[in-house]
Amino acid sequence: MSHLLRFRLKNKFFGLNYILNIIIFYTDSQLNNFLLKIYIKNRFLRSLDVFYKRDRTEQNALK
Repeated sequence: MSHLLRFRLKNKFFGLNYILNIIIFYTDSQLNNFLLKIYIKNRFLRSLDVFYKRDRTEQNALK
């Protein structure tokens, strides 16, 4: 394989790898953001429940 062809293949591979890393990082941060929003929402609901003296546990839901 010529040196130039090897260089081009190497660059293409690293370019693809770079793009994939960006995509993976973006989706990972989006997922963390989503989980954080759910956590904050649940904490907020729990604090409301404490304030209004409600219980959202499964045992009480079954009663």
